[in-house]
Amino acid sequence: MSSSIECITKIFILIVYLLTILFILYHHYVEVGECATRVYYYPLGRWDFFLIPLVGTVMLSISLYLIPDSIRLRIIEVFIYVSIIITTLLWGNDILASRTIDWPDTYHAQPL
Repeated sequence: MSSSIECITKIFILIVYLLTILFILYHHYVEVGECATRVYYYPLGRWDFFLIPLVGTVMLSISLYLIPDSIRLRIIEVFIYVSIIITTLLWGNDILASRTIDWPDTYHAQPL
């Protein structure tokens, strides 16, 4: 397999993992209201703290097993996956809460 195809495959596997994390985070949002919809979220639970590292480990294993590289590139790839997992687990609830920041305390109707 050529080097460019290997690189594209590894990037594709990483993008699939990032989309999986976004999918997990997106399903924590709940919309409330009919006219003026407010979006609330459920914090990450135990299942999420188990699922996110598990999926990351599986995707990293697939990437390392299917496409062997030099030790240096493997270390960089492991570092990328570990940093994504740690970031999501530590600041996942802050990422979820970012849509609720800067809300006004009361809703003021605007004239047409």
